[in-house]
Amino acid sequence: MKKKLLCTLLVMVMAVALALAGCGGGGGSTSSDKGSGDADTGTANSGLKKVTFVGPVALDSFDQVALFAADYLGYFEEEGIDIEFVEQLGTDDVKMVAAGTAQFSYPSPGVFMSSLDAGVDNVTAICSYCSIQIFGVAYNKDSGISDWSDLEGKQMALGSEAWTPLYTPILFKAGLDPEQIEMISFGAGRFEACASGQTPTLGTWLNEYYQLLGQGYDFGYLDGNQVAPQLSNTLITSNDIIENDPDLVRSFIKAFAKGQYFLYLNPEAAADITLYTRPDLKIDWEGAVGAAKGTNEMELGRTEEEQKARVEKGIGYMDLAYAQNAADNLLAAGAISKAIDASQYYTNEFVDPSWDKAPVEEDAANYEFVSAIYLDAHK
Repeated sequence: MKKKLLCTLLVMVMAVALALAGCGGGGGSTSSDKGSGDADTGTANSGLKKVTFVGPVALDSFDQVALFAADYLGYFEEEGIDIEFVEQLGTDDVKMVAAGTAQFSYPSPGVFMSSLDAGVDNVTAICSYCSIQIFGVAYNKDSGISDWSDLEGKQMALGSEAWTPLYTPILFKAGLDPEQIEMISFGAGRFEACASGQTPTLGTWLNEYYQLLGQGYDFGYLDGNQVAPQLSNTLITSNDIIENDPDLVRSFIKAFAKGQYFLYLNPEAAADITLYTRPDLKIDWEGAVGAAKGTNEMELGRTEEEQKARVEKGIGYMDLAYAQNAADNLLAAGAISKAIDASQYYTNEFVDPSWDKAPVEEDAANYEFVSAIYLDAHK
């Protein structure tokens, strides 16, 4: 393993340090404690290239579990990268990458293509982050909802108004008129709003739903993949970086692929890393493992056969027909104003399945658990 696991005393010290540094979880922009994120400036005396990765969801979540694993295990360092995680809810992640204030992000197709539709087009999808339709609707079981048709005339809690394009095509493909569902921004309070009955439903996604179950929420779930199969989130970068520093693109994707492969081999270990590096994340061990496995399904597929095939083809490889499905679904639902040719904005050029997997396999096999939640659950 590239980074030797810490002794118990150092685990406690680092947990306290991370807690004091503060992590994401609310609106706006929140960064980790790892520098400025200027991709053109190496970390002092390290030779590493500093890169800002901006996430469109709370950092205290399992949506970045493969990236957290890659960072913790030293895979980004192996590829010459010092990564900084920054939280930016809404659509600004695409704008930041296009403008060069961040180098990478992973927007949903609704946010990505809405940005393209609005003229923010100095960006390209370079790698699959979620190979299936991951979005769905969680519902309060006391609301009388059990099927898509029950959503008509109901409210849906979203984290941001910018999330509307995520769910409009799903509702449309489910046979509903999206205008008959009142989508309201509740920000970070959307879970409690649904749990309390203030609103009967909330927009969510597969691994977040598993995470919510682990956090004690008793929600039902309508799976968007059943009505609107398509590609979901992708890693993106700017066209400027693709032109001027293609090796950085390859290196970033390779580090991510290593983290995702580690997650595939040992989701419990990836969950443990997330809990350790995000000590403010409130979830029990069973829920954490469920969320990690859900993240694995989002990228590699719902079945073991699908996952194995995707690993062999190359982690991050995008099905461009599924990408076109996403564009067509958005257009049909009126979420974008003009047709988008996905082949102009999605590329598999930088995905390489040939890297040596043996070191990651060794890391996954020899991982030692360190998080307080794991240790408490296995006394």
